[in-house]
Amino acid sequence: KKSENYKKWKAFMSGDPYEEGIVTRERRARQQAKEKDSDNASSSLSEDEKEDHISSVKTLIDMGVVQPGNGVLHMTYQGVSFIADLLPNGNVSCRGIEYESISSWSVSMKRKLKSKLRGDNGWLSVHYKGRPLGSYRDDVERKRRKQKLKTLENYTEHTSVLEDLLTTGD
Repeated sequence: KKSENYKKWKAFMSGDPYEEGIVTRERRARQQAKEKDSDNASSSLSEDEKEDHISSVKTLIDMGVVQPGNGVLHMTYQGVSFIADLLPNGNVSCRGIEYESISSWSVSMKRKLKSKLRGDNGWLSVHYKGRPLGSYRDDVERKRRKQKLKTLENYTEHTSVLEDLLTTGD
């Protein structure tokens, strides 16, 4: 007797369509996970961090940090590797199905092997050129914060020079 997960995996690998109920449940779960991820990300950040926070792969594409292409996304779960295409709009395409986020793709693939999986953070699970996508996002955010700090330091330095000039009258 073969497990339900094996049957799903076998159908997925062969390209057979899933039963409508499974697809609908997975689509609903992906949408709920996406909403939950965006709520959690924005609620735990300060106003400055929200301004610097990158919440989509599309932003990284627009900045030139990552490039869309066929087979550029990779994920391994329980010894099984998954490969997907990164589309120019930031969506993920795998076996003819388009996913609106890396997290929705990663959780969908992992559910093929473990159906009761509740959610997944695609920024940590999905790799681009051997590195988690989250590391690219973190690098950009770190550079933005450093630039902002440097700008603030320059502003403070110039402000103190102006104050000195105004108080001394020179």
